[in-house]
Amino acid sequence: MSTKLEFITQVSTTGVAFLNTGQIFSAQYDNYFIQLELASSSTYNEIYMTDSSNNKLTTAKYDQAMLVMKSNTSFTEHRDTGASVGWREFGAYIDNEDEGYGMSFYLFNPFDSSKYTFGIAQSASMVSNVLWGGKAVALYESAEQCNGLYLTNSGTVTMDYIRANIYGVK
Repeated sequence: MSTKLEFITQVSTTGVAFLNTGQIFSAQYDNYFIQLELASSSTYNEIYMTDSSNNKLTTAKYDQAMLVMKSNTSFTEHRDTGASVGWREFGAYIDNEDEGYGMSFYLFNPFDSSKYTFGIAQSASMVSNVLWGGKAVALYESAEQCNGLYLTNSGTVTMDYIRANIYGVK
């Protein structure tokens, strides 16, 4: 796999419960790298694919598995298949008002209607003053063209801020 990143766009906002990236995927790239940072209260990230009209795809086709590495206890595994709440186990839990959250992930084939979209991610957050690291894999179990991302959280909690840098991989 080539590793040359080409910056596509940055999307960001404050005081919202979700961020729709718009149409960021195209035939120009097969793979994408996304850097995500946000601040929010207790919640899970939920990452959805979007269609050509920027609507989030909520069908039960989101599979994911994550290794959660807590600094104060043993590691745990979280898995979910056929989820309709997006990729909730793609990034670590958030309990970090004023502490921030970071995540980076690769998505493979999101715009290719003949292939499944899959991804790999890593994340870090603070939960009750304990560092949580996450390593995850995800699959959108549908061969369809996806045009962007809908970034939100469980319970539609208002986020202080959310920012995503999107890169195409050549």
